[in-house]
Amino acid sequence: MKKVIIYGTGNLYEKYYDKFYDLEIIGVVDSNYKKHGMNIYGHIVGNPEIIKSMQYDFIILLILDYYNLRQELILKGINANTIKTIDDYEFFDKYRQINSTYCKRQNSDILLISHDMNYRGAPLMLYNMAKILNECGYGVDVACDTNGELNNIFVNNGCGVLYFTDFNLKEEDIIKYMGGYKLIIVNTLALWRIIPRLKCLNKKIVWWLHEEESAYSILNVDLKKIELYNNLKIYGVGIKAIEAFKNHTSKNVLINCLQWGIEDGVGERHLINYEAGKLIFAVIGPVTYIKGQDFLIDTLNKCSKKITDNIEVMIIGDISEELKKEYEKNTSVKCFGKLNHERLMKLYDKIGIVLSVSRNDTFPVALIEGMMTKKVCVMSDAVGTTEFISNYENGIIFKSENSQDLIQKIEWCLNNRKQLRTIAVKGYKTYTRFFSKESFKNNVYGIVNEMIANK
Repeated sequence: MKKVIIYGTGNLYEKYYDKFYDLEIIGVVDSNYKKHGMNIYGHIVGNPEIIKSMQYDFIILLILDYYNLRQELILKGINANTIKTIDDYEFFDKYRQINSTYCKRQNSDILLISHDMNYRGAPLMLYNMAKILNECGYGVDVACDTNGELNNIFVNNGCGVLYFTDFNLKEEDIIKYMGGYKLIIVNTLALWRIIPRLKCLNKKIVWWLHEEESAYSILNVDLKKIELYNNLKIYGVGIKAIEAFKNHTSKNVLINCLQWGIEDGVGERHLINYEAGKLIFAVIGPVTYIKGQDFLIDTLNKCSKKITDNIEVMIIGDISEELKKEYEKNTSVKCFGKLNHERLMKLYDKIGIVLSVSRNDTFPVALIEGMMTKKVCVMSDAVGTTEFISNYENGIIFKSENSQDLIQKIEWCLNNRKQLRTIAVKGYKTYTRFFSKESFKNNVYGIVNEMIANK
């Protein structure tokens, strides 16, 4: 009997915890320190640090957002072949069943398929697309295999919901539940396995990619298994996503750009006074290796007291209590944990500079929201947003994982406070031109209208 460690105790754990009857579960761990020591469905939850001292055959990641976690485990020396995720169909097939709840609206034209329904990055962009399509007169439903913050938000926006236990669908199920739509839009690389299955519909399919190069290995993507049929149209959110796809397939495969946008629901924002008090930096997003908060802390620990006395760094996003204590040993750092969108928008009133230290990222939502709220955006050159940035004009760029360069950029901000106001204004103009709801709406409407009209 194979020995396994279960990582994650959320919805997927509830679904599968009693299904692994032919496996020996030797440990259950969760990154949420509040769950440590709890008995959840018969298993005592431990700290993930215990993994390195255990003998196991597999680690099963029962979390939907496994992308960053899988990479972090690999970087810590864990054999990639021992890590199983919900997309490892050969491993999970025998535990799966079709269990769909069909809530299709009458006269819906378009089906959006999402791997995640939480308020973050790619699913949020899909929600923004749904709103735009509704405004353009299209009936829109969304298909998902999980519950999250966006489920009710989609419904409240007039969308129907098609819920599946998973997307490992047979042809007859695809035809039954998805055959009535004029257009299907599949969101993210994470759903790559469903692409060839949709060919049986003989309908226009859009595949919208958000991921950079490393995602292909993390998600075990094999494009050789995907028939890129004529009805399939592929789009990337920017250069990084487009180049990553081309690197893994034939160079003559056509992939176009579909940038997303964010509606400014806050209204007019006043520029902060950059010349008074401490400069407040904010790093927004879950604390992961990809997002690079560890690199930032290491960099701040190398800064002179003259710098740290004149800045405040807010780290906003999911973080363990252990890391929070460690990070806040630097007196310039304050960790806020995860905030809902309303609280985050209010906090922007205090923030002067939105900082992205990501090691790889196509388009961090935080940077676009930063420009939208008239903040100076500082970002690593590993971030896709840089293709729209001229250094020291509408934003500031530093060399990825280069502490010396980041320190120089922080010093520049402290020594050139008057110029920060100009950069913030030009950053807002960049948002308006490229990332506003209006810009996104024009792009989406043009693509969708043409595809449906030419059906």
